[in-house]
Amino acid sequence: MLVQDQTVIQTQQLNLRQLNSLALLAASSADLVEQLETVAWNHPLLTVRRPQPAQSGTYEEWMQPAQTLRETLEQYLTRQLNELSLSKVQVAVVQALIARLDQHGYLAASSDALAASLGVDASCVARAVKILQSLDPPGIGARSAQENLLIQIKRNPQAPKEAAPLITEHADELANHHYRRILAQMQMTPERFEQVMMFLRQLSPRPDSRFFTATATQYVVPEVAVDFVAGEPQVTLIKQNQPVLIFDCSDLHGQGELTGNAEVKKYLTTELAEYKALNRALRERGSTVLTIAQIIVTKQVAFIRDGAALAPLTIVEIANQLALNSSTVSRAISGKYLRVNQQVIALRSLLSHDIGNHQSQAGALQLMATIVAQEDVRQPLTDDAISQQLAAQGFHISRRTVAKYRHQLGILGSTKRRLS
Repeated sequence: MLVQDQTVIQTQQLNLRQLNSLALLAASSADLVEQLETVAWNHPLLTVRRPQPAQSGTYEEWMQPAQTLRETLEQYLTRQLNELSLSKVQVAVVQALIARLDQHGYLAASSDALAASLGVDASCVARAVKILQSLDPPGIGARSAQENLLIQIKRNPQAPKEAAPLITEHADELANHHYRRILAQMQMTPERFEQVMMFLRQLSPRPDSRFFTATATQYVVPEVAVDFVAGEPQVTLIKQNQPVLIFDCSDLHGQGELTGNAEVKKYLTTELAEYKALNRALRERGSTVLTIAQIIVTKQVAFIRDGAALAPLTIVEIANQLALNSSTVSRAISGKYLRVNQQVIALRSLLSHDIGNHQSQAGALQLMATIVAQEDVRQPLTDDAISQQLAAQGFHISRRTVAKYRHQLGILGSTKRRLS
């Protein structure tokens, strides 16, 4: 039957009005497409035209990579390294090893090859490898799958005593499922063997398997473009990056006996009203995102155009300027990206707290990194000295805050930065 009972429609189908303007506003471009397609699946008169790339390729192929906001494996290892009491040389060698890890967390090169490429002796590399392999996740820096498992076994106090010998002395038997031979040679009962195997199955097959790596890429569709005309930013919505909702009842109009039916007319009127409401919400979403993006770009034009420090700008400030609720602004920038000079930037990353004197936290962090990079490594600056240099350039923050920012940047204390 073509026309369903309205009660069934209301209880079994997703009501378009359930996708209110706030829900649409909070959705990223990819999520928005998915939400609309879910609606269209339940409403045969609606279709969704996906964003249309200007270049060739599918919608999925066209989505652009953006830096993930999550900590990468390399950052995670470096942060642990900076918490250890090591010499500057040791830190430098271990950092070089971290940079040479493959996509699965293995250290493929031999100690001799690493020593030659780094210009240090093999014993220095051996010590650095030992330090690297002491970091989390267990198994990182292993040279083989077997060593990866052995490191995990060694660092687990609950490991069965038979686990390491089983891996090192009976690898071939395990691979060929010669379990009877293993039981005889290791003098184990089948029950004990199963216990050891259950432990081994819980180990990570790759050093990075419990962690996200720097190769994991988040793909996004930028919704806003920034172009510079005579040095001034022009912010526009990228129309071809927006999905389009289409209402099509042409099939029904081709059947005269149906279009004259009162129930059909009521159904069409209801569906058309829902379509118009959702389409209006989509336009409002685009307008709100564009307005907020224009405010952000205007405030951060020096950063976007010239690479200067971020100016102070918060969600509350934007909300007050537009007479909106802060949560509305937060939804509007969540998962939204702008495109400028072939780069894709998250709108949220262009916000920064005011730390006083109209200076931003991001600016303080950037300046601090520059100050430390230019210091005399024989007499590195203390936190008090860094605080004084920051104050001289308008960033008045305490020594305690300097220490906090230094930790965020992964910078060691002055005594650990001194060249030995």
